[in-house]
Amino acid sequence: MGVHVKDGRLRADRLLNQEYCLPEPPTSFAMSVSGTPSGLANQAAHWFLSAMNRPVVRHEWTRWGAVYAYRYLFPDTGEGLFQSYRSLLAPRGQKDRLIAAGHVRGGGWIQVEGIGEPDRIVKILGHF
Repeated sequence: MGVHVKDGRLRADRLLNQEYCLPEPPTSFAMSVSGTPSGLANQAAHWFLSAMNRPVVRHEWTRWGAVYAYRYLFPDTGEGLFQSYRSLLAPRGQKDRLIAAGHVRGGGWIQVEGIGEPDRIVKILGHF
């Protein structure tokens, strides 16, 4: 999460990886306001507070008792926050099926939403 302030305008949203850029188009999490420096600081504080109070869950996929994939997300919108996929622990052939179905981005990053229903859902933050 982050905010960019320039020329009396504040934009807030999820940040993209290590680049600290705001996504285009904005996510459902975004806020854009203008105002005085103190007004923008107040708006940013409220935005961060509401973000910190949102519920977060972790979806886990397991094999042989080990978690081979997980995804943190907002359960109210289904919007993913971050994920991990360990192909060495995954079921044989699953990685190739996910790639063939288009569940891969960038430099070969497997997207776990293509796996199917998680084996376990763990509450991380927020009020349910």
